[in-house]
Amino acid sequence: MLKVRADGDLHHALDAAVVACTTQGFVKRVSDYSRRKELWASDKKAGDSTRNLEIIDTDTGEIVATNYQKKDGRDFPLPWADFRLDVKDALDEVFVSRAPTRKATGGVHDEKIRSTKRMTGEKPVTTSKTKLQDLSLASIENIPEKETRNANLYEALKKRILTGGKEPFAKPFYLGKNGEESDDAFGRLIKGVKLERTTKTGVLVRGGLADNGEMLRVDVFTKAGRFYLVPIYLADRVSGVLPNKAIKQATLEQDWPEMDETYQFAFSLCNNDLILISDKDGDDGAFLRGYFKGAHRGTGAINIEGHDRSWKKEGIGVQRLAAFKKLQVDVLGNVFEVKQEPRHGLAESAD
Repeated sequence: MLKVRADGDLHHALDAAVVACTTQGFVKRVSDYSRRKELWASDKKAGDSTRNLEIIDTDTGEIVATNYQKKDGRDFPLPWADFRLDVKDALDEVFVSRAPTRKATGGVHDEKIRSTKRMTGEKPVTTSKTKLQDLSLASIENIPEKETRNANLYEALKKRILTGGKEPFAKPFYLGKNGEESDDAFGRLIKGVKLERTTKTGVLVRGGLADNGEMLRVDVFTKAGRFYLVPIYLADRVSGVLPNKAIKQATLEQDWPEMDETYQFAFSLCNNDLILISDKDGDDGAFLRGYFKGAHRGTGAINIEGHDRSWKKEGIGVQRLAAFKKLQVDVLGNVFEVKQEPRHGLAESAD
């Protein structure tokens, strides 16, 4: 049985099992094994692999003659014969209990504030300046008016990226009066360019728009057998207004559906809340249980992670799920379904 950290968190339980069985007597058995192995390896190198190895018991002074080649001396000692199998069976029964994250630690909004001068109802586009070092062939496609007013700049940047190696903007970039890159400082020094991005939501800051900060929780509503997610951010707590619109994929936030009296509140989800979902009604193999790891406000999909972090699934659509339940797990790993939960305000915990 190997300890592989990348396979999840159960290696901590494996460590605990080994430590629990490491008695003073077992330490001595391992020490004797190590000495036998070392002496036999030395004899084998010298051409003698048949003699008995004399080992002195430090507790009794007795000379113990053991031939390392015999099976009872060759195998690494175990606390008991079926130790590996018993530990494996025990690990299969382990459930890792995690505490949900109820407190916000991040900022109200992202540090970068994007310009809204080009933002209209039909074209929800914001712009922000990006350093040349952060540009790529894909990102320069978002240069405004790259086919008209900024065509020369676009072509010059594209040429530098294609021919500049791994770090195309390691040296300064100058744009000459002829619209091409200049080899000297007589051109205009370009340190960054504005890029467009479709922005359907955000936080208004000093006349601009910044991405939302940390998502505090997601409130789940139901209607006619479908599920709807209302994201709640730290910015909402600051504003004091409890959001009531559910995510609708590829839609401006102002056009999201309002959760009126025809919708029923189900529960709130914070990071590391335990959930159970199923996309097939009545199929035992369709149920998936894991910890909630956030929602995507652009698609309304959620992420879920295994209790031991051995797997993670992202982009799971929730609206048409056959089952979507919130569970509660105590420190001992006992799991219960949350049957009924009131909707909390912005200043309250979602416990």
